[in-house]
Amino acid sequence: MSVEDAFAGLSHAGDSDVYNHIPMRHGRKVIEKIKKIKPGEGPLSYRKLDPAKLAPTVVCGHRALPCHYATPRTIAPREAARLQKFPRM
Repeated sequence: MSVEDAFAGLSHAGDSDVYNHIPMRHGRKVIEKIKKIKPGEGPLSYRKLDPAKLAPTVVCGHRALPCHYATPRTIAPREAARLQKFPRM
């Protein structure tokens, strides 16, 4: 399943009505850094997901989550769960 398929039905901006789909708030500097990264590229700390491909292994820890392909932010917990095939909520 592609990243885009896994995220189907989830708002890119997050949604408090969906369990654990509230993204982290980043500072302006981090947002600008993420905006410059092309999908499928970037360092481990800000690797942007490619919507058409499978996601790489999701690792935990501060500064380790991948970035959303369409929105300049790291992925939300619900998106990480979808990539790992947890039940849809």
